[in-house]
Amino acid sequence: MRHAFEKEFLQLLAITAPSGYEKPVAEYLINRLTTSGLKATADAYFNVLGEAVYGSGEGPVVLLSAHMDTVPVHPGRSVIRNGSVWSSSSGPLGADDRAGIAIILSVLDQLQHTGFDGTIRLAFTREEEVGCVGSCEIDPAWLRKAELAIVVDRRGSRDIVVRNGYIDFCDDLTAARFERAAVLCGMPDWRAVTGGTSDAVTYASLGIPSVNLSTGYQLEHTARETVNIDDCLDTIRLIVGTLVSMSTEKQRNIHSLTTH
Repeated sequence: MRHAFEKEFLQLLAITAPSGYEKPVAEYLINRLTTSGLKATADAYFNVLGEAVYGSGEGPVVLLSAHMDTVPVHPGRSVIRNGSVWSSSSGPLGADDRAGIAIILSVLDQLQHTGFDGTIRLAFTREEEVGCVGSCEIDPAWLRKAELAIVVDRRGSRDIVVRNGYIDFCDDLTAARFERAAVLCGMPDWRAVTGGTSDAVTYASLGIPSVNLSTGYQLEHTARETVNIDDCLDTIRLIVGTLVSMSTEKQRNIHSLTTH
């Protein structure tokens, strides 16, 4: 998994797409997803929306979301790899939020090798860095079909952002679900915390229980930005573990209803 993740992450970092100019990364994603046999298209605002069905598709419907834009980066910069920690030779690295996109794509690949039964909806959004503009342009009816939204766009590691200073993203049971999944994955130090603005605000405002997960980057938007690949891989493990547990729980509930 690590080699495939690093390869795709490097490809994403090589795409220059600041706010308002996301077309190159949108085209990359549509090609990547459709080549993998998944549904993917651009909406009227050129957000990339997609869907992946696993098993019968009758299990949980979960939205995975990351944003396509970055702050301006130097197109000629190089990625400096110092073990698990990556940085830029000049200016910001752009791991905010290319790391989130790479994590989601890896999750889609990993779910094929689990017993997950359900539907994953995908929202790769435009212009998050200038006020979550793109996510606000997605059809609310399409979004509300998800029973949970997982945004992958938080600095650092081990944070499950469940609120900011203005709005709760989800209830305590949803927060506890992620903390419990982290324990089962051997990562008991993940914690529900208060964070800042992200596309989770948009989804939570529509009544969708939402979280925003750490993606391993630090000092985003600066020339000292770094990303830790080990932290990225841990986020993949947490998302896959949470989704599989949700699927198992739903299958158990369905079985209980049909046998009583």
